[in-house]
Amino acid sequence: MGDAPETAESVLLRRREGAVEILTLNRPERRNALSNLLISTLADTVAELAADDAVRAIVLTGAGDRAFCAGMDLKDFAAQSSDGAEPEPDPSDEADPTRTN
Repeated sequence: MGDAPETAESVLLRRREGAVEILTLNRPERRNALSNLLISTLADTVAELAADDAVRAIVLTGAGDRAFCAGMDLKDFAAQSSDGAEPEPDPSDEADPTRTN
């Protein structure tokens, strides 16, 4: 993938064989680690396929020969955390509406 920016189409490859959709995590240089882009693309794709009556099965595989998936891409996570964006609120931090202090 080199220096080209990652896109939804580049990080998750799709192929249909009959009623089977084959999804390939395509970040072999990062051992197919899950970046924010890959996670959102995978979630959107699975939701789309779930609504497709022609799909009977989904196969998830990884590109390259070093790993299926190394897990979360910590470099991507750190970059997202340090870009100044506000973190998502944790629902457990919200006050209990039944509590009266």
